[in-house]
Amino acid sequence: MSASLVYASLDLVDADNNLNKDKKKKSCKSRGALDLIPLNHRLTNNKKGKKSIIQRSSKINVHEAKKQIQQYKDPTNDNVQRLLLLSSSKINPDVSDKIIERALKRRIIKKEVKKVEEEVKTVFTEEDFQNFEAEYVF
Repeated sequence: MSASLVYASLDLVDADNNLNKDKKKKSCKSRGALDLIPLNHRLTNNKKGKKSIIQRSSKINVHEAKKQIQQYKDPTNDNVQRLLLLSSSKINPDVSDKIIERALKRRIIKKEVKKVEEEVKTVFTEEDFQNFEAEYVF
């Protein structure tokens, strides 16, 4: 039996015997929700003798170890495939120039929209315009 089980059973027996007796309670830390967290899972301050990081229990049984080994997938094949994809891709010189230019200026360069000036098409001919000018000139 573990010590915690022995103490728990003794507490139960003592609780029945000491119902009528009034004893002063020993001062101890509050039994709040934080006391339910095991010591090695708590975040602590830099106090002497306590570690400041969360540690996981290093005790695992054989069944759990076998599960972890079976679930482990070797990532080397995936990484090699990704590297091959990167090495086989070819970039156009225009695209590489844009990338270098953006890297030098450290900002995204907006695309310049070339405005094509279209000729104004009208229903009227040059002769019609001349007639309008002649009519409306004072």
